[in-house]
Amino acid sequence: MPFDFNPDKELPKLDGKVVFLTRGPYRLITKVNSAVPGANIAFTKVDLASLDSVKAALEQFSSPRLDILICSAGIMATPPALTTDGYEMQFGVNYLAHALLIKLFLPTLLETAKLPHSDVRIVILTSLGYRMAPKIGVDFKNVKTKRDIGPGALWAE
Repeated sequence: MPFDFNPDKELPKLDGKVVFLTRGPYRLITKVNSAVPGANIAFTKVDLASLDSVKAALEQFSSPRLDILICSAGIMATPPALTTDGYEMQFGVNYLAHALLIKLFLPTLLETAKLPHSDVRIVILTSLGYRMAPKIGVDFKNVKTKRDIGPGALWAE
């Protein structure tokens, strides 16, 4: 069965909605503006390798409502490195930054959920790479080290 997706029929109108984008949004903003002329889109720069940057994003966010928070995949197969907070880069970006985004935006999401006709969502995206995860799960004793166990192994953890 072919994948048949029609955004005009299957996506709700974005009137009055807030779209929060975390990285590389320029192409997406252009597409949204083409599809919805006059859409009110704001870009907030966030460095997911810095928890201070994630906190600063909340301070830049000025809407009283947030309907959808999408935490899209982060980075994969990077050389060994640490975030500015001292965590292994892939763990810090892909897990800690997203967890902090959710924690910080949860009060706004909960307030939005109280409004009439709201449909608040948190969407967390990943890939089939989760299948590479070690059976023991995250090696928490090493999340603050630069390990070189192969580029895909750290991401899958």
